[in-house]
Formats: sequence, C-alpha cells, structure tokens
Amino acid sequence: MILEVILKLPNQPLIHKTSVVNHQQVEQAIAQMRDTIVQPEASKKFQAVSQQLYDWLIKPVESELKNSKVNTLVFIPDGSLQNIPMSALYDGALYLVQRRC
Repeated sequence: MILEVILKLPNQPLIHKTSVVNHQQVEQAIAQMRDTIVQPEASKKFQAVSQQLYDWLIKPVESELKNSKVNTLVFIPDGSLQNIPMSALYDGALYLVQRRC
C-alpha cells in the first residue's frame, strides 16, 4: 500500500511524500486506534498505534511544517483513514492537536 501525503504550504509548490507500507498493518493500526480511543485503561496501546500512524503520515513532512510556521492543518483522508481523528495522532510526547507547527 502506498500512503501519499500532499502538502501545500503558503507560497510554495505542492510537496509529495510517499511511504510504502503493508496494507494490513495500516488497516490493523486504524482498527486498534478506533478500538482503544474510548478505553481509558488502554492509553499506552492507543499512544503506540497512534504514534505509528503519526510516523507514516506526519513525520515525512514534519520539518516542512515546522519551517513554515503554519497554524492550520487540513486533512482530506481516504479510505479507512476517514474513521480516525487526525488530531489524536501522537508523536511520542504530544498529540497533534497539542502541537504548534
């Protein structure tokens, strides 16, 4: 499976980042995130799977986001990625919603 992140920053051309990942791993991570998001006792498991998704989706463009100092991120997810809150992606220290790019 190919995950593609297309990033549009002010006054810059589109940036394309592609990650080749196992389709089953992505689907399993999404399912685990959805299952554990409502279970307070499973917060460590949720963070682990949320961090994996962060690494696939945000990490490839992390430096561009930091350098651009954007304040707003807009996601247009496809497939089962539509079923998870992007704000809950975890970088190992903070959730995406807690970060300032």
